[in-house]
Formats: sequence, structure tokens, C-alpha cells
Amino acid sequence: MGKRSGTRTALAVALPAGLMYLRQKHPLIWHDLWMLKRSFDIVQRLELLNLSGKTNVDVFEEHARSNPEKACVLYQDERYSYGEVNKRADDLARWIGSRHRVGRGDVVAVLMHNEAAFTWMWFALAKLGVISSLLNTNLKPLALLECIRLSGAKSLLCGSEFLPAVRRILPNLREIGMEVWLLGDANPEDGLPADVFVVDTKETRALPIPRVKARQEETASYIFTSGTTGLPKPIHITFWRIISASHLSAPYSPYTADDVVYTALPLYHSAALLVGMFTIFLAGGTLAIARKFSASRFWDDIRKHETTIFQYIGELCRYLLAQPERPDDGHYSKSIRMAVGNGLRPDIWDQFKTRFNIQHIAEFYGSTELSHNFLNTDGKRGVVGRYGWIHKTFNDNIELVEYDYSTGQPLRDSNGRCKHVAVGQPGLLLIQLNRFTIFDGYAGKPDETAKKIARDVKVPGDAYFNTADLMLIDAEGYLHFRDRLGDTFRWKGENISTLEVSHIICQHPNILEANVYGVEVPGHDGRAGMASISMRRGGTFDADALYRQVTESLPRYARPLFVRLMPVIPTTTTFKHQKSELVRQGFDVNIIADPIFLLNDRKKTYSPMDAAELARILAGNSKL
Repeated sequence: MGKRSGTRTALAVALPAGLMYLRQKHPLIWHDLWMLKRSFDIVQRLELLNLSGKTNVDVFEEHARSNPEKACVLYQDERYSYGEVNKRADDLARWIGSRHRVGRGDVVAVLMHNEAAFTWMWFALAKLGVISSLLNTNLKPLALLECIRLSGAKSLLCGSEFLPAVRRILPNLREIGMEVWLLGDANPEDGLPADVFVVDTKETRALPIPRVKARQEETASYIFTSGTTGLPKPIHITFWRIISASHLSAPYSPYTADDVVYTALPLYHSAALLVGMFTIFLAGGTLAIARKFSASRFWDDIRKHETTIFQYIGELCRYLLAQPERPDDGHYSKSIRMAVGNGLRPDIWDQFKTRFNIQHIAEFYGSTELSHNFLNTDGKRGVVGRYGWIHKTFNDNIELVEYDYSTGQPLRDSNGRCKHVAVGQPGLLLIQLNRFTIFDGYAGKPDETAKKIARDVKVPGDAYFNTADLMLIDAEGYLHFRDRLGDTFRWKGENISTLEVSHIICQHPNILEANVYGVEVPGHDGRAGMASISMRRGGTFDADALYRQVTESLPRYARPLFVRLMPVIPTTTTFKHQKSELVRQGFDVNIIADPIFLLNDRKKTYSPMDAAELARILAGNSKL
């Protein structure tokens, strides 16, 4: 008895002392343990969904049967219930099925703005086992055609408002045997070509639904991304990816059937589609859609739809703060319990949260390619999540490593392993691939897929996804996003391919080379486009012609704001364009001897920049 009593006494003393030691050494251990438990709960939930074999389409149909009158989609003044959205999806599936052009595993390209019909369009194609290839509505005709070809689509389904743009590429579509289906009112005075059809579900309503029971591992959609090199690439989004993405907010506060999620982000992007639309539909809640973002209407929409959660990107938040203050700022019929998004800078974080009375800002980090995300669960300003001691112990799946700026690839030591960066230093983020963290690759791009995977990172045979992003882990274990490597940069909420912009610029007959990159502009999120160009021998710089070239071929956000005229474009010994020094110098005319020009939409040209214009930009007095 004495021995056992002494053991209990020793444990009674040692246990509190041990817990106190851990608390002192790891102050956030209780938070991390709570988060670890929540993560394990999510894994168990995903395991059950995996075993059930259900897709998000199956779950949506269950909601439509069990609660058909529940509000599903709110758009402008329109309201659609789960039962109605499901019925419209069935009607559209019958019409598409009657075309006998597409079946399970085939691809239909989709060109639609944000609207209620987008939701039943997606479910109609998914019910048929048809892959929806979601096209960026800002694309110019040649880029649009290239994305359609890349996806291998058999037909193009588009909103009728896109008919003028589609007419421009109809000859090309005919060459590859594509039909065009118009969804919406389309009654052009000069009629329609023989291979363009207006969707009329009344004529096929009596037909059976050719419903396909899809498997979770099958591709549901293609979402295009610029990636880190080259033109936009179609990424496989499987039904399982949709289900796993729906659990992004679960570690903090899952979406519920009582939530109304408002998004003004484009549904052809992964944030609005996966984190917005699919997540709230899986929960049985309501999606409120804006056709496009409007800073002046944003909060009116929030109030109108009784929103509880909204999506943001950093640029959007800055635009909202720039609006004149109103007496009803922060006042809603229902409280905003969460804002979900990425890119909210620390300098406006508190101001945004306080002015608009947001309970929690759930800043996250993720990529379209990968089923892995970080989430800021404790609302700490400017961070995208935590990777503390507990996480490293039980889920050691990320690495921050040294990198080669010119290639975006990890640097290796003498043993061929990646070289880790110290705590508090930015490094290239690599995420280990496993049964839950899946990279399904780019459609028709095996070489591009292989480039995104780093192997033998820590031990022989391992595989990590190369995010091409720089991240920093501070002494407390918080993750901070630092920058994006490679041949893309982000401006106005869009990823911009430097190679695509360079290709457009070099179509100008007098321009020999163009080195495109992003530069920081005070007071603006992301990086503004800048192009350093050199002229052909004997060629002269024609600012008006370059302006016409970029405005006719590139969407507004991708047009370089600054142009630097250089005698020779600096390159590496392997003839790759050097960017780091040019990025550092930016557009500072006080230190750069080369002529610099600024995009001038008012005069429809590129105008010479001087110190006075530079001062206006730095002071935030120049509209960019």
C-alpha cells in the first residue's frame, strides 16, 4: 500500500509540473490540442463520407427531397428553393442528354457569369457524369479558344450574352466539331448559325433523366489556373476534392443549414465554387450570389440577403474600406459571424473587422491544385494558420525550404535533400502528398503536372507539392504568407501569367523581347504588372500601338501598368530572364535611368512617367 500510495503521490506532483512546463514552453498548447481534436473529428467525418461513396450531387438531391422549400439560391430579387434548383438541373440534364453528343467522362466548356442558372447548370452536367470546364469570362477570344481546346470539350454551354464573343471564334469551333448551346434568352435579329442552339427544356421535359452515379474519384470539373508557368491550365477537380474542400472552415466553425453565404467572387474560380457554393450546399444552407463585386452595393446585398458568412479577397476589403463611411456600417438584421477569404493585409485587418462588425475573420491559404488548406482559427491579425509543436508532432506534412528564385525549385544539399530555412525566415512551401492531400494534376499536361511535384525532399521516395509560394513560420508557430514565385503574380484578385502577357507584347513588330513581372505599389494588394522591353534593331517605341495591342488582347487586370524601355533585357547564363533586380527597382524613376511609361486609359496610350507622377502614385493620388 505504501509503495502504491507513494507512486500516486509522485504522479500527482509530476503531472501538474509537467503540464506547467509544457504550458511555459508551448504557451498555445491547449489551443493546438483543441485544434488537433477538431482535425481528427474532420478526418473521421471524411472517412465516413468516403465509405458511403456519396458525392456532393447525392447529398444535394437528399436536401432537395427532405427539405424542398428551403432557400437554396438568392440572386438579385430572385429566390430558388432546393427543390426548384434540383428540378431545373434535371430539366437541363434531359435537354443535354438528348443531344447525344456527350456522355460520362466527356467535357462541356462553360462560359457563364455569376447567376442563379450557374448552379443548376453545374448539377445538370454532374448528373450526366459530364465534366464542366469552367472558363474565365474575362478571356479574350484567342485565349478563350485555347482554353476550350486544352479541355478537350465537345460542346460549349454559355450564357446568351456571350453570343457576340462566340461568333468571333465560331469558325475555329467548327473546325473541331463543337456545338454551342445558349442558356438564357437569345433571339438575335439575324438568326442563329446552324451549330448554335438555344436551350429549351420544355421540349424534352417528358424524357427520362440519364442520371449517372459518379464515383468520388471521377473528375467533376476543370478549373483553370495560371499555375507558375505558361498559359492557363485545366486542373482536375474530383468529386472527392469537392467534399474535402467543404471542410475548410470546420476546424473553427462549420457552415450550417441556418447560414447564408454571400459571394461576389467569380464562380469559375475555386474559392467561390468550392469554399462558397459547394460548402454551403453540402450543409443544406443558402447561397447568395452577386453577378459581380460592387463596393457600393456590397453591404446592401449583405443586409438584403440576411447574410451570416461572406467571402472576400484582400483587394475587395480595401475597396470596401475606401467607400465613404455610412451610419449603417456594421449594422445587420443577422450578425456576420464569419468572413472567409485570403489576402487581407495586416495594415487594414483591425479596421475592416471593427468598422463592419465582423465576429471572426477566417483567413485561409490554399491552392486550386491541392486538397490542402491552412486556416486562421484564432483571428490573429495577418496570419493564415498555425503549424506549432503539436502539428509537427502528429501531422508533419509541410516543409519550408531554400529555393532558386529563377527556377522556383528547391535547393538541395550534398545528399540531394532539400535545405530547410530557419524559424522566422521565408522559404518555399512544400506540402507532402498523401491519401488526404491529393494533387490530381493538369488535364492533358503530364509534363506540367510532374514539374509541380518535388521528390526526395526529406527521405528517398517521398513526394511534395511545390506551391511556388513563400511562407514564413514565426517563433509561435504562426504561418505568414510572404510572396508568390514563378511566372505569375496576382493583381485585382486574378493570377496573371507573365508568359502570356509577354507573348502578347512581343506580337508588336518593333519589340524584340519583353520581361514581365509584378511590382508592389503602396496602398494596393497584390502586384501591378510591369514589362521591361527591348526594341528590334532600328525599331522605335510606339506607345499608342502598344496600348492598342494590350487592350485588344488582354483583360484589364492583366495589362501592364508600367513599361520600362531597356537597350538589352538582362538574362542568366542559361538565357532565362532575370527578374529579381528589376522587381526590386520597380518603377522608381529617381533611380532608374531607362525611360518608364505608365498606362494611360484617358489618352489611350502609355505616357512617360516623371518624378511628379511617381509622387502621386506613392501618395495614393493616382488611379491605377
